[in-house]
Amino acid sequence: MITSTTNNIVNGLLKFSGSDTVKFLQGQLSCDINELTLHKALPGVYCSPQGRIRASFIIIKLADDNYLMILPKSQITFLIEVMKPYIGFFQSAMEDVSEAWHVFGLTESSNSEPLSDTTTHLTTESWQLSIVDDVLCLKLPGAISRWHCLSSQPLNEKWSNIQQTATMDWYSEDLKSGMVWITDKNRDQFLPHDLSMPALGAINFEKGCYTGQEIVARMEYRGTPKYELAIINTEPSDNEIPDKLVQLIDNDNEIKIGQLVEKIQLKDKCWLLLASVKRNILDQEKLKLSLSETAILCTIESPYTVFLTRNTDKENTNL
Repeated sequence: MITSTTNNIVNGLLKFSGSDTVKFLQGQLSCDINELTLHKALPGVYCSPQGRIRASFIIIKLADDNYLMILPKSQITFLIEVMKPYIGFFQSAMEDVSEAWHVFGLTESSNSEPLSDTTTHLTTESWQLSIVDDVLCLKLPGAISRWHCLSSQPLNEKWSNIQQTATMDWYSEDLKSGMVWITDKNRDQFLPHDLSMPALGAINFEKGCYTGQEIVARMEYRGTPKYELAIINTEPSDNEIPDKLVQLIDNDNEIKIGQLVEKIQLKDKCWLLLASVKRNILDQEKLKLSLSETAILCTIESPYTVFLTRNTDKENTNL
């Protein structure tokens, strides 16, 4: 069954256009704009000069000198303000076009029925784009097939009648696939390696200079990253999860293990967390988080390990 969500949490669109747009974006973003095609998108980050992530996004090419950045809508005003002093030196312009596009998510469950005629041409490769009935469909990474869809034209009846899915389900799949969306709550807190952005494909180490590049490259080639991204699943709990994650050891000692990035409480009251944790923590598989006067049992894993394992299993099943 194909389902969609129109209340997509990442529904902001920032358009860049003009003859110097590639040159401008190359000096600002972590991904290589020259790798974009009409059928290939890229994840990326915008960093401070200190290498801290100020925005995360997916960028697509609409035409020559015409690019569209997908990111949380709440980030657009901030990004326009911090980029404004630099874009003035280029023949380029940026514009919030969020209201000019239909933005929705499309999901195919692993036990779905065959796709309808409308969606048989969807790509199955992550970060690739398909165009179906004037709808841009971007394949997202993860164990479940999902597409981030955009259209500047009115949706026809086939697309409008796709069954809706819960926003929470879509958001939880973002977390499970390691897609970190930076907002004002976690801006300027993390280095790209803290959130495993190189593993997501959001960092190009050969493209040359961009804002924060020196810090990011030094960590890659000369440093030893202390943190990486992890998925944490908790037991059911009514307690709030703190931003600072503290592990309880032997019912007595406590040790800080990392920083909460995003969280969502599921219908069964379990928490699904995306966190930047100390690299050796992922070897434990299970841990107890200290919540003030209580503790909660959790499982912990890497989003990329989970993704690769599930896809390998799926491929072996089909042999």
